[in-house]
Amino acid sequence: MTLSMYAEHRRRALAALETRGAAALVFTNRAKTRNHDAEYRFRPDSDFWWLTGFGEPESALVLLPPCEGKPARSVRFLRERNRDAEIWCGRRRGPERAVATLGVDEAFPIAELEKRLPELLKGHAKLVYRAGADEARDREVFGVLTRLRALARQPSPVPTELVDPALVFHELRRFKSERELEAMRRAAEF
Repeated sequence: MTLSMYAEHRRRALAALETRGAAALVFTNRAKTRNHDAEYRFRPDSDFWWLTGFGEPESALVLLPPCEGKPARSVRFLRERNRDAEIWCGRRRGPERAVATLGVDEAFPIAELEKRLPELLKGHAKLVYRAGADEARDREVFGVLTRLRALARQPSPVPTELVDPALVFHELRRFKSERELEAMRRAAEF
């Protein structure tokens, strides 16, 4: 599957989000420790993979349909490059290379998500987010939403409703392009 296919998936998702008046926050999975210093083989979240094709843990994608005169954007949050960690666990893309190599509009370190999220979500009345999958992330996201709601008197709407990602992304994922069908046929040959 090619980078352009994931860009097309994001374009379709942004169109669906625009009709709902929603932004989306999609996390991938975290790496899980098997025992002491060994991890299970990493598997990205399926919705995240469909939208990005990105296979590193601890990443997030924010999809922002057009609102308040701003164009549609996709913003990626991912781990920073770290030479010592990369020696043991493999190379990291890093935010500095993400825009050019992953086809997103902006990229930042995952550690900045909580700081940047309030500004990104302003203007959107709903947030597509899978609650209940990760308690620590829920605390972070709900904390941001609580702070945003305290600013509700501002002219821009803020998310006051959560939407399950399955209602948006799973319907889109049901219909495959010819390119996706060909990739599935190739995979089935093995």
